[in-house]
Amino acid sequence: MIITYFKKHWIKSLIISLIFVIFMGRYQYKMPKRQYADFHINYYTGQRLLNGQSIYDVQAYRKDKIANFKYPPICSLIFTALAFTSERIAATSWFTFNYILLILFMYYAGRLIFENGLSDKQKNWVYFWSLFLTSRFYMQNFDEGQVNFLMMTTLLLGIYAAHKNRGFLGGLLIGLSILVKYMSAIFIPYFLFKRRFKLSLFILLSMVLFTFFPAIFLGWENNLLLQKKYLAHLGETSLDFLSLSDEANQSIFSMFIRLLSNHGNFGYNFIILNDYFLGILTGFCCATLYMLSLIKNKLFQIGSFNKADLSLLFICVAIFNLNAWMHAFIFLTFGYMFTIFYLIKTKFKDKIVLALVIFSFIMHSFTNSFLTMSWAGLIFEIYSFVTIGALILFIAVCKIKFYPLINLSDDKNSFF
Repeated sequence: MIITYFKKHWIKSLIISLIFVIFMGRYQYKMPKRQYADFHINYYTGQRLLNGQSIYDVQAYRKDKIANFKYPPICSLIFTALAFTSERIAATSWFTFNYILLILFMYYAGRLIFENGLSDKQKNWVYFWSLFLTSRFYMQNFDEGQVNFLMMTTLLLGIYAAHKNRGFLGGLLIGLSILVKYMSAIFIPYFLFKRRFKLSLFILLSMVLFTFFPAIFLGWENNLLLQKKYLAHLGETSLDFLSLSDEANQSIFSMFIRLLSNHGNFGYNFIILNDYFLGILTGFCCATLYMLSLIKNKLFQIGSFNKADLSLLFICVAIFNLNAWMHAFIFLTFGYMFTIFYLIKTKFKDKIVLALVIFSFIMHSFTNSFLTMSWAGLIFEIYSFVTIGALILFIAVCKIKFYPLINLSDDKNSFF
């Protein structure tokens, strides 16, 4: 099957392979100079686990001048396996694995979004533009060696499996995604709302399974000890006000903290709210955004799911993340794929959606890496331009969901 696909799409396969070679060369040249960035933390953690040392010891990581490992024991097993090799081989293997995950994500996202068909040329344009619009986030993930590709792809594959009525496999993959990083859990209320009760049950069961799975390699008592330490460690290292107000944190919570309170101490506040009103405002905004994904719309239905709803929820995964560093925004990809698909189907006649997509890209392009003006990039991050860009994309998807130009379709009866 794979050989047949390569023969049929040999040009596309050649381009994908060429891009891999180019970026692998870039990675091999650049990242050893940076000690493999965040991947070095994961590799170091794998070595600690091999040596029987604690992976949630803040003092030990501080002593060795390594940032804290913030993932559950199931993730540490992956990096322990990589720690058997040299760091360069491990980092190269992780880069390759992430590249494969990206290909899988794009392919199966397309299977969901393009269900009623596009030409191969149109599909390629959707892939190209969605990757272009999120390219800076992808490059950061590759450079840093982050786990977002694993989280995003297992989530998407789980949704696709559930769409194909393979609930157990879907639950297994989504449960793994949630344990890699907790934000995928925001899909569970949506599944319950869609009356996918078995799927939700399988997700919870798989989370239990993956929680105890490391005991096979670590021993029952050691695994229980790590599980107990993990949540406390996560709260201590990731949920403090220093992390939440950091200018690089582009979550919607961080945006409100910096701009509407004095916790950030940046001096750029519009107004200063006390913690009570700040919490009420943030909760109301998040609840409103989430409710928009639950409003039914049969036009974009695929089985028991909805393309527009999934797009909105993928955006929410990024902006609801309490630690939404720049690399978390690869989750905008599904939303961009959906909006570009819609624009192609409507022959770009929906000027409002087109303008919103362009404006969204412009906003999240202004960050601390903007040209050489780091001071300007810092201002853009303080004012949460990336968050605003994601919210503009959210508005674009809502425009498509509630006010689509369905009369512009070539086939009015089968649009979407």
